[in-house]
Amino acid sequence: MNLFYLIGGLICLLLAIAHVLWGEKEIAPELKESNLTELTKLGFYISYNQKQLPLS
Repeated sequence: MNLFYLIGGLICLLLAIAHVLWGEKEIAPELKESNLTELTKLGFYISYNQKQLPLS
C-alpha cells in the first residue's frame, strides 16, 4: 500500500512542477504584454503562484 502512496505522491509532484512551468511560459508573457496596471499584473502573478505552493 505504501508503494501506491509513493507513486501517487510522485505523480502529484510531477504534475505540480509541470503546471508551474506551463504557467510561467504561457501566463507570464501575456501579463507582460497586456495593458493592465502594474498592481493588477502583480495580483494575477501572486495569486497564480500561491495556487502552486499551498504548503508555504
